[in-house]
Amino acid sequence: MKQRALALVIVVGLVAAACGDSAASSGESGSTTTPSTTEAGEMDEVGTAEAFIAEVFATEGFTDEEASCLAGALADEYGDAALGDALFAEEDPPGFDAVIETATFECISAERLIEIGGDDLAGEAMTETSSDATATSADDPSGETWAPKTIEELVDPTVIVNDGFGWELPAGWFEQVWFKPAESGELWWEDGGSMHFTGGDSNSRAGVRLDLNLDVSDVSHAVVAIHGIVNDQTLAGTGFDGREAPLAMAVAYVDEAGTSHVGLSEDPTSPTNVFYRGFSILEPDDRTSMTNGLMVTAGEPFIHQFDLMSLDPPPVEILFLIAEGGGWPTRDAVLAEMALVLGD
Repeated sequence: MKQRALALVIVVGLVAAACGDSAASSGESGSTTTPSTTEAGEMDEVGTAEAFIAEVFATEGFTDEEASCLAGALADEYGDAALGDALFAEEDPPGFDAVIETATFECISAERLIEIGGDDLAGEAMTETSSDATATSADDPSGETWAPKTIEELVDPTVIVNDGFGWELPAGWFEQVWFKPAESGELWWEDGGSMHFTGGDSNSRAGVRLDLNLDVSDVSHAVVAIHGIVNDQTLAGTGFDGREAPLAMAVAYVDEAGTSHVGLSEDPTSPTNVFYRGFSILEPDDRTSMTNGLMVTAGEPFIHQFDLMSLDPPPVEILFLIAEGGGWPTRDAVLAEMALVLGD
Protein backbone atom coordinates (compact mmCIF):
# COMPACT_ATOMS: atom_id res chain seq x y z
CA MET A 1 0.00 0.00 0.00
CA LYS A 2 1.28 3.43 -0.85
CA GLN A 3 2.33 5.50 2.15
CA ARG A 4 1.76 9.23 2.41
CA ALA A 5 3.29 11.57 4.93
CA LEU A 6 1.27 13.49 7.48
CA ALA A 7 2.56 16.57 5.70
CA LEU A 8 0.22 15.73 2.81
CA VAL A 9 -2.51 17.82 4.43
CA ILE A 10 -0.16 20.79 4.56
CA VAL A 11 1.14 20.32 1.04
CA VAL A 12 -2.40 19.98 -0.31
CA GLY A 13 -3.05 23.35 1.26
CA LEU A 14 0.02 24.77 -0.46
CA VAL A 15 -1.16 23.37 -3.79
CA ALA A 16 -4.62 24.84 -3.28
CA ALA A 17 -3.09 28.16 -2.29
CA ALA A 18 -0.93 28.12 -5.42
CA CYS A 19 -4.06 27.55 -7.49
CA GLY A 20 -5.57 30.54 -5.73
CA ASP A 21 -2.50 32.57 -6.61
CA SER A 22 -2.97 31.47 -10.22
CA ALA A 23 -6.51 32.75 -10.23
CA ALA A 24 -5.58 36.01 -8.57
CA SER A 25 -2.82 36.78 -11.04
CA SER A 26 -4.37 35.41 -14.23
CA GLY A 27 -5.89 38.76 -15.12
CA GLU A 28 -2.82 40.91 -14.50
CA SER A 29 -1.81 43.07 -17.43
CA GLY A 30 1.62 43.96 -18.72
CA SER A 31 3.22 40.61 -17.87
CA THR A 32 5.31 38.69 -20.39
CA THR A 33 5.34 35.47 -18.30
CA THR A 34 1.79 35.36 -17.00
CA PRO A 35 -1.01 34.58 -19.44
CA SER A 36 -4.05 36.81 -19.11
CA THR A 37 -7.61 35.58 -19.43
CA THR A 38 -9.44 37.39 -22.20
CA GLU A 39 -12.73 35.50 -22.14
CA ALA A 40 -13.98 32.58 -20.07
CA GLY A 41 -12.06 29.46 -21.05
CA GLU A 42 -9.56 31.29 -23.29
CA MET A 43 -5.91 32.11 -22.45
CA ASP A 44 -3.86 34.50 -24.57
CA GLU A 45 -0.87 33.58 -26.70
CA VAL A 46 1.57 33.36 -23.78
CA GLY A 47 0.42 29.84 -22.87
CA THR A 48 -2.30 27.44 -21.76
CA ALA A 49 -3.95 27.35 -18.36
CA GLU A 50 -2.06 24.12 -17.60
CA ALA A 51 1.29 25.72 -18.40
CA PHE A 52 0.45 28.79 -16.37
CA ILE A 53 -0.57 26.76 -13.30
CA ALA A 54 2.61 24.69 -13.60
CA GLU A 55 4.63 27.91 -13.65
CA VAL A 56 2.92 29.14 -10.49
CA PHE A 57 3.52 25.80 -8.74
CA ALA A 58 7.21 26.06 -9.62
CA THR A 59 7.42 29.39 -7.80
CA GLU A 60 5.81 27.92 -4.65
CA GLY A 61 8.60 25.50 -3.74
CA PHE A 62 7.71 22.56 -5.98
CA THR A 63 10.21 21.11 -8.44
CA ASP A 64 9.56 21.52 -12.15
CA GLU A 65 8.65 17.83 -12.37
CA GLU A 66 6.23 18.09 -9.45
CA ALA A 67 4.72 21.29 -10.82
CA SER A 68 4.22 19.77 -14.25
CA CYS A 69 2.67 16.62 -12.77
CA LEU A 70 0.25 18.57 -10.58
CA ALA A 71 -0.82 20.90 -13.37
CA GLY A 72 -1.16 17.95 -15.76
CA ALA A 73 -3.39 16.11 -13.31
CA LEU A 74 -5.69 19.12 -13.09
CA ALA A 75 -5.76 19.46 -16.88
CA ASP A 76 -6.49 15.74 -17.29
CA GLU A 77 -9.38 15.98 -14.84
CA TYR A 78 -11.00 19.20 -16.03
CA GLY A 79 -9.54 20.01 -19.42
CA ASP A 80 -7.63 23.18 -20.23
CA ALA A 81 -10.74 25.17 -21.12
CA ALA A 82 -12.38 24.42 -17.76
CA LEU A 83 -9.19 25.43 -15.97
CA GLY A 84 -9.29 28.68 -17.92
CA ASP A 85 -12.89 29.16 -16.81
CA ALA A 86 -11.87 28.59 -13.19
CA LEU A 87 -9.02 31.10 -13.44
CA PHE A 88 -11.31 33.63 -15.07
CA ALA A 89 -14.02 33.22 -12.40
CA GLU A 90 -11.52 32.79 -9.51
CA GLU A 91 -13.56 29.79 -8.37
CA ASP A 92 -12.68 26.16 -7.65
CA PRO A 93 -13.97 23.69 -10.24
CA PRO A 94 -16.25 20.86 -8.99
CA GLY A 95 -14.58 18.31 -6.71
CA PHE A 96 -11.43 20.43 -6.56
CA ASP A 97 -10.29 19.41 -3.05
CA ALA A 98 -10.48 15.69 -3.77
CA VAL A 99 -8.71 16.08 -7.13
CA ILE A 100 -5.93 18.15 -5.54
CA GLU A 101 -5.41 15.59 -2.77
CA THR A 102 -5.20 12.71 -5.24
CA ALA A 103 -2.85 14.64 -7.51
CA THR A 104 -0.60 15.61 -4.59
CA PHE A 105 -0.44 11.99 -3.45
CA GLU A 106 0.48 10.80 -6.96
CA CYS A 107 2.94 13.56 -7.87
CA ILE A 108 4.94 14.05 -4.68
CA SER A 109 6.84 11.37 -2.77
CA ALA A 110 6.44 10.81 0.98
CA GLU A 111 9.96 12.11 1.57
CA ARG A 112 9.24 15.29 -0.35
CA LEU A 113 5.93 15.75 1.44
CA ILE A 114 7.77 15.74 4.75
CA GLU A 115 10.41 18.10 3.33
CA ILE A 116 7.89 20.56 1.88
CA GLY A 117 5.58 20.47 4.87
CA GLY A 118 8.36 20.35 7.41
CA ASP A 119 8.50 24.03 8.32
CA ASP A 120 4.76 24.09 8.94
CA LEU A 121 4.92 20.97 11.07
CA ALA A 122 7.89 22.25 13.05
CA GLY A 123 6.14 25.49 13.76
CA GLU A 124 3.06 23.87 15.29
CA ALA A 125 2.55 24.90 18.91
CA MET A 126 1.09 21.44 19.46
CA THR A 127 4.43 19.68 18.92
CA GLU A 128 5.66 18.30 22.23
CA THR A 129 9.39 18.86 22.66
CA SER A 130 9.45 19.76 26.33
CA SER A 131 8.04 18.74 29.74
CA ASP A 132 7.33 14.98 29.70
CA ALA A 133 8.71 14.81 26.16
CA THR A 134 12.24 15.40 27.46
CA ALA A 135 11.94 13.80 30.85
CA THR A 136 14.00 10.77 29.89
CA SER A 137 16.69 12.39 27.76
CA ALA A 138 19.81 10.26 28.06
CA ASP A 139 23.10 9.55 26.33
CA ASP A 140 22.83 7.24 23.35
CA PRO A 141 25.57 4.73 22.37
CA SER A 142 27.25 7.33 20.16
CA GLY A 143 27.83 9.57 23.17
CA GLU A 144 25.42 12.23 21.96
CA THR A 145 22.66 13.50 24.22
CA TRP A 146 19.29 12.10 23.24
CA ALA A 147 16.42 14.50 22.69
CA PRO A 148 12.95 13.97 21.20
CA LYS A 149 12.38 14.71 17.55
CA THR A 150 9.52 15.62 15.26
CA ILE A 151 8.81 13.93 11.93
CA GLU A 152 10.64 16.50 9.87
CA GLU A 153 13.73 16.18 12.10
CA LEU A 154 14.12 12.42 11.64
CA VAL A 155 17.11 11.03 9.76
CA ASP A 156 16.27 8.19 7.35
CA PRO A 157 12.56 8.20 8.30
CA THR A 158 10.54 5.01 7.90
CA VAL A 159 6.84 5.63 7.51
CA ILE A 160 4.89 2.91 9.32
CA VAL A 161 1.46 4.52 9.38
CA ASN A 162 0.25 7.41 7.25
CA ASP A 163 -3.49 7.17 6.94
CA GLY A 164 -6.13 9.72 6.06
CA PHE A 165 -9.74 9.37 7.23
CA GLY A 166 -11.38 11.61 4.68
CA TRP A 167 -13.69 9.13 2.98
CA GLU A 168 -13.65 5.78 4.81
CA LEU A 169 -11.66 3.78 7.34
CA PRO A 170 -8.19 3.00 5.91
CA ALA A 171 -7.12 -0.62 5.54
CA GLY A 172 -6.49 -2.30 8.89
CA TRP A 173 -8.39 0.22 11.02
CA PHE A 174 -11.58 -0.85 12.81
CA GLU A 175 -14.16 0.76 15.04
CA GLN A 176 -13.65 0.38 18.80
CA VAL A 177 -15.40 1.14 22.09
CA TRP A 178 -13.18 1.30 25.19
CA PHE A 179 -10.37 -0.11 22.99
CA LYS A 180 -12.43 -3.23 22.13
CA PRO A 181 -13.78 -3.98 18.62
CA ALA A 182 -17.39 -2.75 18.53
CA GLU A 183 -19.72 -0.49 16.59
CA SER A 184 -20.60 2.66 18.50
CA GLY A 185 -22.84 4.62 16.18
CA GLU A 186 -20.68 7.66 17.01
CA LEU A 187 -18.63 7.82 13.79
CA TRP A 188 -19.95 9.59 10.72
CA TRP A 189 -18.68 11.15 7.51
CA GLU A 190 -19.97 14.50 6.32
CA ASP A 191 -20.31 15.36 2.65
CA GLY A 192 -16.85 16.29 1.42
CA GLY A 193 -15.09 13.56 3.32
CA SER A 194 -14.48 14.44 6.97
CA MET A 195 -14.77 11.70 9.62
CA HIS A 196 -16.35 12.88 12.88
CA PHE A 197 -16.44 11.52 16.42
CA THR A 198 -19.69 12.61 18.01
CA GLY A 199 -21.23 11.82 21.40
CA GLY A 200 -24.09 9.39 21.89
CA ASP A 201 -26.87 9.66 24.46
CA SER A 202 -24.57 9.43 27.49
CA ASN A 203 -20.95 9.62 28.58
CA SER A 204 -18.98 7.37 26.25
CA ARG A 205 -15.63 6.69 24.59
CA ALA A 206 -15.41 5.39 21.05
CA GLY A 207 -13.24 5.68 17.96
CA VAL A 208 -10.93 3.64 15.76
CA ARG A 209 -7.98 1.31 16.31
CA LEU A 210 -5.08 -0.08 14.28
CA ASP A 211 -3.17 -3.16 15.51
CA LEU A 212 0.58 -3.09 14.81
CA ASN A 213 2.59 -5.38 17.15
CA LEU A 214 5.68 -3.53 15.93
CA ASP A 215 9.16 -4.18 17.33
CA VAL A 216 10.83 -0.85 18.11
CA SER A 217 13.54 -2.13 20.45
CA ASP A 218 16.32 -0.82 18.19
CA VAL A 219 14.60 2.43 17.22
CA SER A 220 15.96 5.82 18.30
CA HIS A 221 12.76 7.78 17.65
CA ALA A 222 9.13 6.80 17.09
CA VAL A 223 6.96 9.83 16.39
CA VAL A 224 3.18 9.50 16.51
CA ALA A 225 1.17 12.35 15.02
CA ILE A 226 -2.46 13.36 14.66
CA HIS A 227 -4.19 15.97 12.54
CA GLY A 228 -7.69 16.98 13.60
CA ILE A 229 -10.23 19.58 14.66
CA VAL A 230 -12.30 19.92 17.83
CA ASN A 231 -15.61 21.64 17.12
CA ASP A 232 -17.78 21.10 20.20
CA GLN A 233 -17.39 19.89 23.78
CA THR A 234 -19.50 19.62 26.95
CA LEU A 235 -17.39 17.77 29.52
CA ALA A 236 -14.53 20.20 30.20
CA GLY A 237 -10.81 19.49 30.09
CA THR A 238 -10.04 15.78 29.80
CA GLY A 239 -12.91 14.82 32.05
CA PHE A 240 -12.92 13.51 35.60
CA ASP A 241 -10.01 11.06 35.22
CA GLY A 242 -7.86 12.47 32.42
CA ARG A 243 -9.25 10.09 29.82
CA GLU A 244 -12.20 11.82 28.16
CA ALA A 245 -11.73 14.39 25.41
CA PRO A 246 -13.67 15.10 22.21
CA LEU A 247 -10.57 14.05 20.28
CA ALA A 248 -7.67 11.98 21.59
CA MET A 249 -4.87 9.72 20.43
CA ALA A 250 -3.54 6.75 22.40
CA VAL A 251 -0.77 4.21 21.93
CA ALA A 252 -0.64 0.78 23.59
CA TYR A 253 2.84 -0.61 24.04
CA VAL A 254 5.22 -2.86 25.96
CA ASP A 255 8.05 -0.98 27.67
CA GLU A 256 11.64 -2.09 28.04
CA ALA A 257 10.93 -3.30 31.59
CA GLY A 258 8.38 -5.75 30.18
CA THR A 259 5.24 -3.92 31.37
CA SER A 260 2.26 -3.93 29.00
CA HIS A 261 0.45 -0.59 28.71
CA VAL A 262 -2.92 -1.60 27.29
CA GLY A 263 -5.58 0.04 29.48
CA LEU A 264 -6.74 3.46 30.63
CA SER A 265 -7.90 3.29 34.22
CA GLU A 266 -9.60 5.87 36.44
CA ASP A 267 -6.16 6.47 37.94
CA PRO A 268 -4.23 8.57 35.38
CA THR A 269 -0.95 7.57 37.08
CA SER A 270 -1.51 3.82 36.71
CA PRO A 271 1.72 2.16 35.49
CA THR A 272 -0.19 0.07 32.96
CA ASN A 273 -1.97 2.95 31.22
CA VAL A 274 -1.53 3.52 27.50
CA PHE A 275 0.07 6.74 26.30
CA TYR A 276 -2.93 9.06 26.01
CA ARG A 277 -3.21 12.62 24.80
CA GLY A 278 -6.58 14.38 24.73
CA PHE A 279 -7.39 17.68 23.02
CA SER A 280 -9.85 20.08 24.62
CA ILE A 281 -11.46 23.42 23.77
CA LEU A 282 -12.91 23.91 27.29
CA GLU A 283 -10.72 24.78 30.24
CA PRO A 284 -11.25 22.39 33.17
CA ASP A 285 -13.74 23.38 35.86
CA ASP A 286 -13.79 22.51 39.57
CA ARG A 287 -14.77 18.90 38.79
CA THR A 288 -12.45 18.15 35.88
CA SER A 289 -8.76 18.44 34.98
CA MET A 290 -6.40 18.72 32.05
CA THR A 291 -4.46 15.60 33.01
CA ASN A 292 -3.01 14.02 29.85
CA GLY A 293 -4.52 16.86 27.84
CA LEU A 294 -3.73 19.93 25.78
CA MET A 295 -5.85 22.92 24.83
CA VAL A 296 -6.61 23.62 21.16
CA THR A 297 -8.64 26.32 19.42
CA ALA A 298 -12.26 25.48 18.63
CA GLY A 299 -12.90 24.83 14.96
CA GLU A 300 -9.26 25.20 13.88
CA PRO A 301 -7.16 22.35 12.44
CA PHE A 302 -4.10 21.34 14.44
CA ILE A 303 -1.25 18.86 14.10
CA HIS A 304 0.26 17.30 17.20
CA GLN A 305 3.40 15.15 17.35
CA PHE A 306 4.92 13.13 20.19
CA ASP A 307 8.14 11.08 20.27
CA LEU A 308 7.18 7.86 22.04
CA MET A 309 10.80 7.22 22.96
CA SER A 310 10.37 10.04 25.47
CA LEU A 311 8.31 7.71 27.66
CA ASP A 312 9.96 6.29 30.78
CA PRO A 313 10.63 3.41 30.32
CA PRO A 314 10.50 3.69 26.51
CA PRO A 315 8.59 1.18 24.38
CA VAL A 316 10.15 -1.88 22.81
CA GLU A 317 6.94 -2.93 21.07
CA ILE A 318 4.07 -0.80 19.83
CA LEU A 319 0.88 -2.85 20.09
CA PHE A 320 -1.81 -0.61 18.62
CA LEU A 321 -2.84 2.96 17.83
CA ILE A 322 -6.10 4.56 18.93
CA ALA A 323 -7.97 7.69 17.89
CA GLU A 324 -11.23 8.42 19.65
CA GLY A 325 -13.68 10.85 21.17
CA GLY A 326 -14.97 10.74 24.74
CA GLY A 327 -17.13 12.60 27.20
CA TRP A 328 -20.69 13.78 27.58
CA PRO A 329 -22.70 14.96 24.56
CA THR A 330 -22.80 17.27 22.86
CA ARG A 331 -19.32 16.92 21.41
CA ASP A 332 -17.87 16.82 17.92
CA ALA A 333 -14.36 16.40 16.51
CA VAL A 334 -12.81 15.59 13.14
CA LEU A 335 -10.03 13.03 12.66
CA ALA A 336 -8.20 13.93 9.45
CA GLU A 337 -5.02 11.84 9.63
CA MET A 338 -2.72 9.80 11.85
CA ALA A 339 0.92 8.87 11.33
CA LEU A 340 3.69 6.85 12.95
CA VAL A 341 7.19 7.44 11.64
CA LEU A 342 10.44 5.86 12.89
CA GLY A 343 13.95 7.19 12.40
CA ASP A 344 17.27 8.30 13.82
